[in-house]
Amino acid sequence: MAMIPYALLALLFPAFVQILRDKVKPLSFLNPLLASYAMGIALGNTLLRGQEAFSAFDLMATISVALSIPLMLFTLDVRSWGKATGKVMLGMVLASVSVVMAVGLGVPLFASALPSYPDLAGLMVGVYTGGTPNLAALRIALGVDNDLYLAVHAADVALGALYILFFITVAKRVFGCFLKTPQLPVEDSAPEAHPGRELYDSVLHKRFPFIGDVLKASPKAALARNAGLCVLSIAAAFGLSLLFPHDMQTMAVILGITTLAIALSFFKPVRDTQGSFALGEYFILVFSFSAGAMGDLRRILGASPLVFLLVAYVLIASMVFHIILSMLFRLDRNTVMISSTAAICSPPFVGLVAGALGDRRLIAPGITAGIVGYAVGNYLGVLVARLLSLLG
Repeated sequence: MAMIPYALLALLFPAFVQILRDKVKPLSFLNPLLASYAMGIALGNTLLRGQEAFSAFDLMATISVALSIPLMLFTLDVRSWGKATGKVMLGMVLASVSVVMAVGLGVPLFASALPSYPDLAGLMVGVYTGGTPNLAALRIALGVDNDLYLAVHAADVALGALYILFFITVAKRVFGCFLKTPQLPVEDSAPEAHPGRELYDSVLHKRFPFIGDVLKASPKAALARNAGLCVLSIAAAFGLSLLFPHDMQTMAVILGITTLAIALSFFKPVRDTQGSFALGEYFILVFSFSAGAMGDLRRILGASPLVFLLVAYVLIASMVFHIILSMLFRLDRNTVMISSTAAICSPPFVGLVAGALGDRRLIAPGITAGIVGYAVGNYLGVLVARLLSLLG
């Protein structure tokens, strides 16, 4: 019973942040993801200390990640991946290969100084082929120390902001030095004439919408059905994990949930349920607050310098490899930049970069490719971490 107040705080705080962002004009800049992490860290290192609080937040972190994966992956349309994305999907594949190359070549540079390098490499591959949901899931699947995980996330947030700034300012000139610049049809210069404009606006302005609005606007019965299927997927994955050795069971649960969720996404009523993805994102916010509240600020800051250097290396090296591979496969500048954005920063930023390029034709394919990254990030991250562990 003593854990209930902590659990309720983790569950409700992200909604409070969303209300502040939407209702208080001076706070409209708030990013619910970053605010949840920051407040979790602040409270966890001051008012919410002790074993009871830690146990409650640990439980909420585990449950929220498990719930977020199916709810988000239910929205996948696997059969449309090839035809919907075209060259952008090839760019996404090359981006994923580039990240794997970067962490592989990083072994002699970082492995001796970072004993957890295989697991860190798995986190890097997951977050730079999918995004924060993959980072959160892989932290649990690989058993990464929470403070080390938070250091990785902090470095990713800081460097990710610089990455986006670079991409919407001078990157098109830099990439244009190596890659062909496509000729755009005349009508693409007029955003209002393009059918992707509505999707562009929704991606920019409705990330992490207020959970109350999501529940109000979504079909209740269909969303409840998806929530029930989500719980059943978790239970089935947990049951299947018992067939594996004890030290592999957590990993088996995460990959099992991912696989079952993708399988259920083939059913159109499940896939088309409005609000499923947004509800899954809300549980990522719950995870963010819970993980932050478990963090020891001194250990996070102590781990940051070398971890920051590792994340910076992976981000820059993978971008260079992506350009080289794209030159070999004759991909154009816009396709490469959109696929890189989908891989490194996740779908919500695709519209922003497409707008900077003046090529809104690539918004829908870029978002689709990014969601594919959500699906494969967990598998690829675990695979890379295990291979590097065996080789080390």
